[in-house]
Amino acid sequence: MALYKYVALRNNKELFESCIEAANERNARDLIRKAGYIPVKVYEESDEQVSIIRQAKSNIRLSLKEKILFTNSLQSMLVSGIPIIEALIILSKNGDNLRIRKIADDIKTKILNGHTFTQALEIYSETFGSVYLKLCKAGEMSGELDKVLFRLVELLKKQSQIKSKLIAASIYPAVIVIILVCLMGVLGNVVFPRLIGFFNANGADIPVETSILINIIEFLRNYWYMLVIFACGSCYGFYKLFKVPFIKKEIDAILLNIPVIRDFVRYHSLANFVAVLYVSYESGVPITESIQMARDSIENNVLQKRCDSVVYAIKKGALLSEAVINIDLFPPDLMPMIPIGEKSGRLGSMLKDMSDIIDKKVFEIVDNLSTLFGPVMLLVLGGIVAFVMIAFYKFYYGMFGLF
Repeated sequence: MALYKYVALRNNKELFESCIEAANERNARDLIRKAGYIPVKVYEESDEQVSIIRQAKSNIRLSLKEKILFTNSLQSMLVSGIPIIEALIILSKNGDNLRIRKIADDIKTKILNGHTFTQALEIYSETFGSVYLKLCKAGEMSGELDKVLFRLVELLKKQSQIKSKLIAASIYPAVIVIILVCLMGVLGNVVFPRLIGFFNANGADIPVETSILINIIEFLRNYWYMLVIFACGSCYGFYKLFKVPFIKKEIDAILLNIPVIRDFVRYHSLANFVAVLYVSYESGVPITESIQMARDSIENNVLQKRCDSVVYAIKKGALLSEAVINIDLFPPDLMPMIPIGEKSGRLGSMLKDMSDIIDKKVFEIVDNLSTLFGPVMLLVLGGIVAFVMIAFYKFYYGMFGLF
């Protein structure tokens, strides 16, 4: 496949430039006509120009909120009739965020040098991701980039909502850990130092439980940096280990067999899958490619293989409802929505409804995990407090026993 640049006529009155991948020039012209345009000039992009766009990478990273801001700002200007070059110039000069201004300026420069919007975005492929780039490419090919950007804003906002839920769920455990650290600090730096001298002066033995607690506190106070290094090293080690294909495959399978975790992993993956499937399908991407793009948004290896089975069945001529019927991918209560959407010609709206239902289910699962995690943390905290109380009780009992 080669990359061809072309000049085409849109709506029999507007000339525009873009690019397309095709086997040869004739194939490129056929694809342009199928997209609803009249090709005026088609020529192959030079290898040097292609390599510049594909090899150039930027180290600028945007947070999820910044990606939403960039996409939403650009979409708002495009839907108002502002050409994309002018929209990018406005963003690069008047934007409040420095990183967004830099990205907008880089993309504008690439487009002025003859590249398409999607080609220009490729230098930020690690920032925006393959799904974002493919959807923008579909929007350019269909002439509906503003609509695709609008759907991308919805997709990014849903991801942001799920992320916010997860962060909120982690606040309570973090507070518990901070309380424990403060408790240990008070005991180790204020209480025990004042009382141990009294024991030593009278030649009494410190109780075993108190001695263990004191040694733990002393170790944390003197070697806390070793604990930090160990924790960071362990996290990095597990991160690298999780990247090993066969290990990741086993871990993914295990996660789908743990009762509480299973529902979260499945519905979180399904939320991404259906949202991307809806956006790509509504943007005019063929169903097989839409499913492949949705599959790329899933991180669990087991669920990815199920998606591959769906793609294979559809390529063999099956409908989406037929392809997923024997694959444990969608929950049984949502399965009837797919054939209804196909028969009524409203598959896109059905996928949107499914996405909304799954998002609510994800929020419900996160709330349930938070509710379940609370008692578990209380048990852990209760065990630690009980041990501290026993150590204190024996400590004071021994101290009074000296009189």
